[in-house]
Amino acid sequence: MRNTTRFIHHCALAALLVFGFSCGTWAGEIELKAVSAFPKSHGNTKGFLRFVDDLNKKGKGLVHIKFLGGPEVTKPQQQPVGLRNGLFDLVYGPCAYYLGMFPEGDFTAGFKTPMEARKNGGFKLVDGAMRDKLGATLLARFYSGLGLYMTLKEKPEFKNGLPDLTGMKIRSSPAYRDFIKVLGGTAVVMPITQIYTALERGVVEGAGGDLDSVQEWGLYKFLKYWIDPPFNMAGIVIIANAKKWDGLPPKVRDLIQSTAIEHEQITMDEIAARTKAVKAFMASHGMTEIALKGDQAKHYVDTYMATPWGRMKKNPNIKISVDELKKAWY
Repeated sequence: MRNTTRFIHHCALAALLVFGFSCGTWAGEIELKAVSAFPKSHGNTKGFLRFVDDLNKKGKGLVHIKFLGGPEVTKPQQQPVGLRNGLFDLVYGPCAYYLGMFPEGDFTAGFKTPMEARKNGGFKLVDGAMRDKLGATLLARFYSGLGLYMTLKEKPEFKNGLPDLTGMKIRSSPAYRDFIKVLGGTAVVMPITQIYTALERGVVEGAGGDLDSVQEWGLYKFLKYWIDPPFNMAGIVIIANAKKWDGLPPKVRDLIQSTAIEHEQITMDEIAARTKAVKAFMASHGMTEIALKGDQAKHYVDTYMATPWGRMKKNPNIKISVDELKKAWY
């Protein structure tokens, strides 16, 4: 009888172990579901996937992130809604995609590093608003230093020291459509996955965005110029469902946070090298840099900065100090 009981126990244990391995997680592991605003193949997603792999190794038996995919799962603009409703636990992407829900996201880009913004209270300011409006908490910002550039089919004329985009339709995100209008252009808001077809069909004559997309999506076939310096920096962040995050064991939260902070530095170093390589690639494929220097470059960036600054000052839905946000992130 004793041998029979022992045999049953062994069989039950074996079945449990097989079931655990077949599900890709260990028994007792906490699983967190994650999505990205970018396709899996995009360079900006690769840094997030490396973070996921690193965390899954460090957290084996404790926590496991299950990556569900990119825009094919849910449109980037709707991913925070899914997060708030508990469909996802983590969302990776730029706040620029959902400024209508979270206008404070204008300043999660900025020229300050995440290390500086965390130290000077920038993360805390944004996190309070994010919890209130998205039911989310701000964990990390990846690829600090990833510039947003204006890329064009035709060389622009200049007016008052700024590129004149009059008559041009330019791909935009909600974050910089006002900037394009100030320069005289027509902003056409669309995700990066649609830019190639839009350029090919003449729907747009240029695009705002990161330079990686120019190389990775083959946009250099149509675009012939880019304006330097970048008018702003991308704010690619990891946000978590606040209720889920707060309910995690402290050791799990600490592991996720510390690993994310490690990868903030890794992705920041990576983007510096990548930007240099991408510019060399574009130049070798017939694209020309329009380099603004000194006061002209400052005027260009300041002109951009006036658009989110003005937008936030006028927005009655912003309850936190815009002056403090600007100081913390810029």
